[in-house]
Amino acid sequence: MTAERVLSRKQQREATAPVSALERTSLAAVVLAIVCVWLLGWVPNLLTLLTAGRGQISGLSATVEVTELAVRASNLLSYGAFGLLLIAILFSLPRVAAARPGPYVLLLVAWGVINLLSGADVSLTSVTLPVFVFAWMLVRPPARYIYRLLAWVGVATAAISVGFALVSPLAFMSSDWAANADKALFGNDILAGPYSHSNALGLSLALTLPFVALNFKRTFRLAAVVLVSGALLWSASRLSTAAAVFALCASIIAIRASEPVARRLLSVAIMGLASVIVVLPLLTTNPTFFTNRGLIWMTSLRQTVDGAWLIGGGGSSYREVNELTTAIGFVSTTGHNLFVTFFTTGGIVTVLLILMVLVTAYMNARRVFNVDRLQLLFLSILLVLCVAEDPLRALALGPQSFVIYPMLLAMIDTSVRGASE
Repeated sequence: MTAERVLSRKQQREATAPVSALERTSLAAVVLAIVCVWLLGWVPNLLTLLTAGRGQISGLSATVEVTELAVRASNLLSYGAFGLLLIAILFSLPRVAAARPGPYVLLLVAWGVINLLSGADVSLTSVTLPVFVFAWMLVRPPARYIYRLLAWVGVATAAISVGFALVSPLAFMSSDWAANADKALFGNDILAGPYSHSNALGLSLALTLPFVALNFKRTFRLAAVVLVSGALLWSASRLSTAAAVFALCASIIAIRASEPVARRLLSVAIMGLASVIVVLPLLTTNPTFFTNRGLIWMTSLRQTVDGAWLIGGGGSSYREVNELTTAIGFVSTTGHNLFVTFFTTGGIVTVLLILMVLVTAYMNARRVFNVDRLQLLFLSILLVLCVAEDPLRALALGPQSFVIYPMLLAMIDTSVRGASE
């Protein structure tokens, strides 16, 4: 089975479905909203780099001066994404009666526990997810459009990052940080591209690599995979590189192996990774483990168990100076582990809700594996990254939301058009 034929049956059935002008407009709005979310992850930071330079790194967090131009760009892209989603909803209102909330409710309740029960201020970026969910539920974009979009976004991210590196040293992490990190694979430079941190670039590339590997024709696919893989290695993001190696091996299995064998192997990998995500931080006793992730995990678990273990401390737990980040010693942005982040921000309630969401995603991805192998492949790669990173960022809008939001919703979409074709 070739890469071009992995989704052929699904594409043929979707291609025969009639699409009205309203549906085309709604689909275009959702696609453009995803593009805006992708741009939001790096354009404001690029503008800051060009006007104020790359900030110094302290611990795991970056401290940079945010310029007025960057703020304006951030607001423009945020409002743009939000407005496009509202347009998609508006043009899809005739389909409200046919909408199937299903597992989406679990995701929305988890978002509510993290952002509403904590009493934190609700911002435009924090409400993007529920609006995105509502738009997706009404539009139900065909998978082939989203997959191809994410493939091109992965190539564009790598090309922009490598191109930036060829013309400016601002594309690299600061020399002091790179020397202390001691993980550069090519010379002494660690590529961050237009992103604030090399890990953010690495995560974005690793998450889009399977789409690059499975959505282009053979003549272009090899060049695209080499470009994305090369940029990923240059970023020296260890976990993302491991995820990329896993992605390429799993992609070969998905393409070449028989359906039962490929599904069984990916299922075993998913079960094992899910166990590691929970068990590893619970057993970690060394604060310096994996570049101070041990400190984050140990402090977060101890304070949450002793405090708000039921509903957590809210979405801002890792994003501002508070008792937790003071105890850690820096603003870490996330808990750098899926289980730790959701337990700290949303308590055991949110952990159980996210578990149900992921189980639903897994069961649905297994069910449609004969016509869509990318869903199970993507879920396995996501879990690799969630061992010591957190691209979900407690469901808040982040640099990887352009791929996390649509794929998470696609995997839990149990409707005929959204998943089982």
